Amino acid sequence: MKDYRLEKLAKVLVNYSTKVKPGDNVCVSGEESALPFIKEVTKQAVLAGGNVKWFVDMPDMDEFLFKNGTMEQIAQPNYRFGECAKADVWISAWGTDNISTLSSVDGELLKSRRLANADNRKIYNDRSATGELRWRNSVSHKRRRSICGNESGRI
Repeated sequence: MKDYRLEKLAKVLVNYSTKVKPGDNVCVSGEESALPFIKEVTKQAVLAGGNVKWFVDMPDMDEFLFKNGTMEQIAQPNYRFGECAKADVWISAWGTDNISTLSSVDGELLKSRRLANADNRKIYNDRSATGELRWRNSVSHKRRRSICGNESGRI
């Protein structure tokens, strides 16, 4: 069954909050629990003329990597973060089905992964500060109650 609230949220995010224009490079991302959100925002961005890439994060695979991967594998930059930091528009859903997925992972390993993204983080920070990267986040969780906003929580 179609969730018209999700369709309305996607239209607001694409057409109002980020003003996607034909030819914009658009990234849509979220965890697998936000798949309906990712699909609807992707559809609306395509209809607005955006060139869309979508990314689905799988926290259980991150956990597997941290527990079984080598330091070389763990210390690789996050491809999704790098691609989205360089886009014109980045719309993402924050939320998870399991808030304790990475709770048993050694903090030093998490730090290594975060430091691997230092260059991407700088690109993201610089482009966000100048307004070159138009981004919005939406909070999403199992019950699919969502709110839209930026860091201050305002639309």
